[in-house]
Amino acid sequence: MTRVARLDVHAALERAAEQLRSAGGPDGIVSRREVRAKLRELKGAEQALLDVLYRFIDDRDAAPRARVTKSNIDATVALVRTELMSAAAGSRTLTARPAWPPRRARRRAGRRRRDDR
Repeated sequence: MTRVARLDVHAALERAAEQLRSAGGPDGIVSRREVRAKLRELKGAEQALLDVLYRFIDDRDAAPRARVTKSNIDATVALVRTELMSAAAGSRTLTARPAWPPRRARRRAGRRRRDDR
């Protein structure tokens, strides 16, 4: 398993959050269309991190037509730093494991599939 320095994880998370904030424009709301356009500009791990972060933010508010705002982004980054990374609090490095359950598990936990509607 790959070991990653904690500062590198924090820096990557902040960079992804800043890219989401800048994709939103002056109104402070980040739409799916704006995120898709931003994802087309990126490649590799940076693209994957931004995609996962946006989906995580969007899935936290399960209300229909919920918006992703700059305050949502800030709150999620704070949550990731305090809650999801607290398991490795005594270590200077983190292991490269997914910190939150896969999408399939979140669906089972309360969200319905499209064909169940």
